[in-house]
Amino acid sequence: MAEVLGYDTAPMEGFYEDQVKATLGIPAHVRVVALLAIGHRKGEDKRFAGRFAMQRTVFAEKWGNPIP
Repeated sequence: MAEVLGYDTAPMEGFYEDQVKATLGIPAHVRVVALLAIGHRKGEDKRFAGRFAMQRTVFAEKWGNPIP
C-alpha cells in the first residue's frame, strides 16, 4: 500500500532486536521480528550489476572449498 501511495519500501535485515526495543521503548514481552523502511525515493534505482559466480560465493562444507 505504501508504494501505491508513492513511497518506496525496503525490508531491513540483520538488526539487533534489543537495541530496536530500547530505542523505540518497546516492552520486553513484545518481539520485533521485522523492520520495514518507508520513505520517498531519491533519484533512479541503481542498475543491476549482475551476480558473482556461484564458485565465488557458495562453498562446500568449509570456507574456501568451492562447490565444483
